[in-house]
Amino acid sequence: MAHFNVCSNKYYLALFSFVYLVKLQFFIFSMKTASKELQKLRSMAEKSLNKTAELQQVLAQIEATLSRAEFQKVIEKQNTK
Repeated sequence: MAHFNVCSNKYYLALFSFVYLVKLQFFIFSMKTASKELQKLRSMAEKSLNKTAELQQVLAQIEATLSRAEFQKVIEKQNTK
């Protein structure tokens, strides 16, 4: 009977170790997945900021072009008087 308990304890210890390793591997996998997701989100945010900066630059160029056109019209009106 004592031999059965020793074998049984070894079995439970091996099973516990296996379950622990599986949980640890799942945790590590989850952390890697979370890290990858964070990297994707950071990349998307950086691209969005870059596009926002590019958009602001284009809008500033359009505004400058419109201002020059308006200024040119004012000069033309002054010259025709």
